[in-house]
Amino acid sequence: MHISERQKSLQENYYFSCQCSSCSELNLSDLVMNSFCCPQSNCLGAISESTYYRSKENFVNVSLGGSYVCKLSLPDVSKVDMDMENVAKSLLQNSGVSLNIDHGCCMSCRSCIDLSSALATSHREESTIDRLKKHTFLDKTLITEALQSLKQLKKLRHPYSKALAQAEDTIAEAFAKVGDQELARKHCEASIQILEKLYHPKHIIIAHELIKLVSILLSLGDGASAAATFAQAEAIFSLYYGSHVEKVLTYMGALKKAVIDV
Repeated sequence: MHISERQKSLQENYYFSCQCSSCSELNLSDLVMNSFCCPQSNCLGAISESTYYRSKENFVNVSLGGSYVCKLSLPDVSKVDMDMENVAKSLLQNSGVSLNIDHGCCMSCRSCIDLSSALATSHREESTIDRLKKHTFLDKTLITEALQSLKQLKKLRHPYSKALAQAEDTIAEAFAKVGDQELARKHCEASIQILEKLYHPKHIIIAHELIKLVSILLSLGDGASAAATFAQAEAIFSLYYGSHVEKVLTYMGALKKAVIDV
């Protein structure tokens, strides 16, 4: 969930604004979660629907649709990795200088796109891919059209965006359903790679996606990879549920046995 959605949900449901480090400091996930890619092919900068104003005091005020969302502090230079610097170079460099980056403009090189057109195209391509979820029987045409939409989506959305992760996941499930496990594996792994940019490596979302990959690996007969992936997912679930993992997630026991038996 993007910071604006997160803060809105907390305020509406629990009547408070969270001030934990993840909610009070600018991070990679909030920059790229719902972002578009820069039109310059050699730039990894993110283009947001939000406007970012950096003050001389190195705080960033975020607004969406003209409405104030939140105020974030810029991260310490030691926390800025290569990914974050490439995504928002203009926003993070030249500390102590005020700067405004409008919605639709790259946070790295400042190039701009027609945001309304990009949003409309993105929604159309996502809808085409989502049709895969609505059909019990998937024919070749549906999957071909979904792959074409994924190709178009990759030209629009930032490579770390959640929209791409969801699209890869949906297509992975479609290939698994029609029995093409190699392509299912490819798209499932692509989804996981994006999610690992958006979330902490021990986040439960990562674990759920890893479990999908385990099922695919078992179908391929790759017992070693399935066992390693299952162990990774189980370790994450244990952080949330402790010794009650198999009680909360009832499928884990049977899946564990399947992994052992391969």
